[in-house]
Formats: sequence, structure tokens, C-alpha cells
Amino acid sequence: FLYFIGNLEHMSQQVDVAALRRAVDAFKADPTALHAPELGFFRDYVTGLGATLPAKPAPKAAAAAASDDPEIWADCDGADYTAPQVVDEPTDDQLESAMDLKSKAQDLANDGNYADAVAAMTEALRYKSGSAMYWAARAAIYLKWKKPRCAIMDADRGLEINPDSAKARRVRGTAHRHLGNFEAAADDLNAANTIDFDETTIELTAFCTEKAKALRQARRDAELAEQAQREARQEELRRQRAREEAEAQSSNAHADPSSGGMPGMGG
Repeated sequence: FLYFIGNLEHMSQQVDVAALRRAVDAFKADPTALHAPELGFFRDYVTGLGATLPAKPAPKAAAAAASDDPEIWADCDGADYTAPQVVDEPTDDQLESAMDLKSKAQDLANDGNYADAVAAMTEALRYKSGSAMYWAARAAIYLKWKKPRCAIMDADRGLEINPDSAKARRVRGTAHRHLGNFEAAADDLNAANTIDFDETTIELTAFCTEKAKALRQARRDAELAEQAQREARQEELRRQRAREEAEAQSSNAHADPSSGGMPGMGG
């Protein structure tokens, strides 16, 4: 699928590459969005190319999880994500400005002014788009603003630059927790603590790890139950075929005249 997307980037005359990249970022943040009814044509196309789509979510289970967990931010869809207009070769003054903007963004976020904080970090990223730390910083602000999908998009960008960015993994893991993606959350939070242990996340990491374990066990139980049902159906079909064969043999035996002696052949 990513190979397919990469090829499309070369088709600049036919494809809006910027829009396509935003769509891919959105799908990375929430892969289940691929199952939206209006994207049926796209699913058909990419599966026709050999792509494997993520499992379709169970709406009832997701709704139940959201209603039972007040920390699930169900209304966040990443629509407010802003991609910075990157300056390819920033000047020394612009690089210095980026540091000032990052500091300003942190102060604004601490005051709860998240919109302006994101705007400041977006400007800073114009000049420091190659810095995992800057992407992680904006991701953290998006997370404070309760926009977890936006946070995931930025964390993804940071981790593409530096896979060992503990902050990006921690932010992404926390964002996944608030979306109810506990397995992804546990993976990221545990990885972050392996890179750079943070005792303030011990409780969150343990919570997500336990949730992930329960989800995996539930999935395993469902798979075993489905396998048992499948084997039971196969066994019932086998028995039915055996009964039918036995009945057919019995009918043939009663109808076959060669089973008795012919008249007039006695000694």
C-alpha cells in the first residue's frame, strides 16, 4: 500500500499530492477510517493492488468502550491538523526564530492558549521540519488540546526522523490511549520507557498494558470459539455424509436382485 502511495507522488499532473499526503496521514492516525462507507471505491482499488486493510472495528464494542471510559475523546477526528509550509533552506535568522517560537508556543500552551501555541509551533516547523524534537513538541500541544489524531500525525513525523524519540512515542501512546487504541498505546508507552524511563507514566503504561492484554485475550478467545464452531460444523457435515452414504448402501442392498437365488437352478 505504501509502495502504491509512493508511486502516486510522481503523478503530479494527475494527483493532488499534498491532499493525498494529508489523507495518508489521517489514515495513519486512524486506520479504521478506511472503512468509511464513502471510501468503498478506494478500498476496492487498493485491495485490488494486493493491499491488506486493517480489521473493521466493532461499532458496538467501540461505543461501549467510549461510554464506559471518560478518558476516551470520541469527538476528535483530526480535521484541525495544520501542515507547515516548509522552508527548504532556512537562514540562520529563521533557525533562531524557530527556537524563539518554540519557547513562545510552550508558554502559550501552559496558559491554555492551545490554538496560538499550535500556530507558533507550526511557524517554527517551517524552519525546523527536520527536527524530531519540534514535531514531538507540537504533538504534545495537540494532545493537551485534546486533539489526539493530530498529535499522532505529528508524532509519526517525528518518529520517521528519529525512531528513538521517547517524547514522540510517549505522546503518540497517550494519544492512542485517549482514542481507545490500547494495544498501540501500550506498545508506544512501553517503548518510550525503554528509551527514557518516565515514572510519571507508570500508572498510564500499566493501565494500557492491562487493557491490551485483555483485548488480545478476548480476540484469542473469539478466534478459538470461531475455530470450535467451524470444526463442529465440519464434523456435523462429515456425520451427515456418513449417514447418507450408509442409507444409500442400505437402499442399494435391498434393491439388488443378485442377492437372492435364481428360480430353477436348484439341484
